[in-house]
Amino acid sequence: MGRQINSKIRLGLGLTGVLKEGGVQDGDYALNARVMTRYNLSKAWHVQLLGETSIMEENMPRGFSAGLFVRRNF
Repeated sequence: MGRQINSKIRLGLGLTGVLKEGGVQDGDYALNARVMTRYNLSKAWHVQLLGETSIMEENMPRGFSAGLFVRRNF
């Protein structure tokens, strides 16, 4: 889900998940929370900051990741 804060800034939140099926790892899972902020520099260029962290897991490693992206729309 997301929301436009003003004409330049957008904010998004969400959940992602991984579920292993089959074999001895059947039922192992990871649930991650994700947040994204986007700043529009112009109509063609924008900058995104993305972060994701584990909130629940079973026999899967905890994780955290972040990224900064500069993108151009064609």
